[in-house]
Amino acid sequence: MSIYRVLFTTAAIAPFALRNRGGFRAISRRDLRVAVVSGVALAVHFASFFESLELTTVAAPVTLITTQPVFVRVGAAVLVDERLSVGTAAGSGCRSPRTLSPCTPRVR
Repeated sequence: MSIYRVLFTTAAIAPFALRNRGGFRAISRRDLRVAVVSGVALAVHFASFFESLELTTVAAPVTLITTQPVFVRVGAAVLVDERLSVGTAAGSGCRSPRTLSPCTPRVR
């Protein structure tokens, strides 16, 4: 299913990207390496997520996915010494529905 989302999005964006080829030449080697490593990390993420669905219930991988903003905030604070404001902390908690905060109402 996700392959079709990527395929159709690429088909929709490709004409605009091909029209601006000069922008691709402006990409530095470092930025290109970062993009490739990010793509590989995303591929590993998807492969491990779908494999985890085979090994456990849906609840465990979905919980990890919905807590992703919290992991990003903690990583930013620890790895790059980024300050965490109260608003950002509240927003990150609300972004993770029912995993860390009661910001979203329960649907019954």
